[in-house]
Amino acid sequence: MRYQWIVLQDGSLPLRPNRRVTAVPHLCTATLVWPADEKPSAANSVVADPSFSDSGWQTAQQRLRDLGAGEDCLGYFFETHRHYDHLLQLPVPEMRRMVDDAGTMSGRGWRPREMEDQHPLPGVAVIPCTGHAPDLRALRFDTGTGQTWVVGDAILDRDWLAAWGYYWPNGYGVEAIVQTWHSVAQILETADVVIPGHGAPILVDAELLRVLVSGFPRAAYANQCPEVADRLTRRLRQLE
Repeated sequence: MRYQWIVLQDGSLPLRPNRRVTAVPHLCTATLVWPADEKPSAANSVVADPSFSDSGWQTAQQRLRDLGAGEDCLGYFFETHRHYDHLLQLPVPEMRRMVDDAGTMSGRGWRPREMEDQHPLPGVAVIPCTGHAPDLRALRFDTGTGQTWVVGDAILDRDWLAAWGYYWPNGYGVEAIVQTWHSVAQILETADVVIPGHGAPILVDAELLRVLVSGFPRAAYANQCPEVADRLTRRLRQLE
């Protein structure tokens, strides 16, 4: 089954790989996914990482209107991991009151994040991508022109990816960092587009893969997971 998607809230991250801090807000990327050739509805859509700021929710509403839809079309939600900046947050007071202790929204078709078994989006796979968080999971689906992955903080944004950077304020040890590199390789082996946790969608092409393969020796603990570079090199050869 083929799906389409739209970013509802543009993600951004003040801390940069060079350790400088910019003036942009700390926002996750919120993405709506629904079947191709259909309009999004509460029965057929999922919002990944629906942690909206006030301005982000306004942007989301406008983008929904551009689709000819409204907030009542939002169906399931999916949190890629349980870090605070990716959890369900709706800044509209009357909608917040509708969220119960189970994380559901009465009358609006919202459901908990556990989509692995019986969820209404056939062909949308839930893939573990540990490292940044032990519970981090990505969504993978076919758009008809390739594979799109919504990956949360398995990849922060394109600059962090190209720098082989990980979010060091979280205090990661060696194992978590190596797991992160394995997750990056797993994603990029098949992804044509990656929607990262805090940035714009990333096109996976030969140019990006060359940057990553050449830069991997400088990644932290790269010597403990040389197979990561091998996996990316194989994908590069497929794209060249």
